[in-house]
Amino acid sequence: MTFDFSIARKTKLSAWNLEKVIFWFFWLYFAFKGFFFATQIREKIFPDETSWFGISQVFSRANFLPINSPESYPFGLVTHIPNLYFYIG
Repeated sequence: MTFDFSIARKTKLSAWNLEKVIFWFFWLYFAFKGFFFATQIREKIFPDETSWFGISQVFSRANFLPINSPESYPFGLVTHIPNLYFYIG
């Protein structure tokens, strides 16, 4: 009884092709989505930059960790966000 290696090669080859197809699908999706955002978001219009900048300012005025106060309410709750990110910012 002999083993037919051509079946094993075909299986590996089809798995390899499937990986290639998936890779190129995701790469093309990323490229098209990036192109869409690059062409559709207008200059000087940032979806959430003003709120992130405001939260960074609240963190810069605090001595240690900021607390929720009337100054921070327009930007949401500042006690439930990553602290290090805003200290670096």
